[in-house]
Amino acid sequence: GLSYYYRSRVNYFGEEARDDSSLRLNLALPVTHTLKRGSLRFIYQTHLEKFETFDQLDDLGHRLSLDLGWQPDQRSSLNAGATYHRRRDQLDPSSVDTVDLLAFRQLQREQASGQLGYSRQLGRRWSANIGGRASAYRFNEIVDEPPTTEPDTEDRSEIAGTAGANRRFSDKSSFGFSVGARLFELDLSGRQRAVSASLTYSREIVEKSSLSLRIGGFRMETGQFVEEEQQT
Repeated sequence: GLSYYYRSRVNYFGEEARDDSSLRLNLALPVTHTLKRGSLRFIYQTHLEKFETFDQLDDLGHRLSLDLGWQPDQRSSLNAGATYHRRRDQLDPSSVDTVDLLAFRQLQREQASGQLGYSRQLGRRWSANIGGRASAYRFNEIVDEPPTTEPDTEDRSEIAGTAGANRRFSDKSSFGFSVGARLFELDLSGRQRAVSASLTYSREIVEKSSLSLRIGGFRMETGQFVEEEQQT
């Protein structure tokens, strides 16, 4: 599909930050294989993005993903996946659960990750889920930008875990909560941590339509640079 984006105060080295817009063409090629109790899916995605002003930020990205969904019994489900992603991007606060919390400027990023999740129905009204993800990031130098050892450009690895539960009060309403933790290991800056929590309320308004409200936040703990720790 074709999308239009408007960005406020785009940053690019050597230029004054200013508003900009872009057109983005997204293409996807999915292949799905049905199993006895689940499915196996492979997806190749690519995008071409063209900026109106900062043409230095024009990007061609690629994403490969393999996902397995399996249902051991009627009350539980298991999912596993692996992803490789290459793109130039900047901090996107669309989700505090998956956003790259350390990237605050335009970067060329490669990311490889694996994830595992399990959910189970606990009786008639309760359900619970747990999940984990491991990722490795590598940042390629952008020719027009100067070398830097800022945390947003360091190669690093990440381990994350989440847990949550949901309770149905009636056929039309439910309440859920989730907690998560993320641990970063940066090449130069050492270890950093983040924790998050959220609450969700959902209610069916009319048939086949529902309203969901979600509130949450996260806390980031930043450690000292390795170089400073070695000097003390």
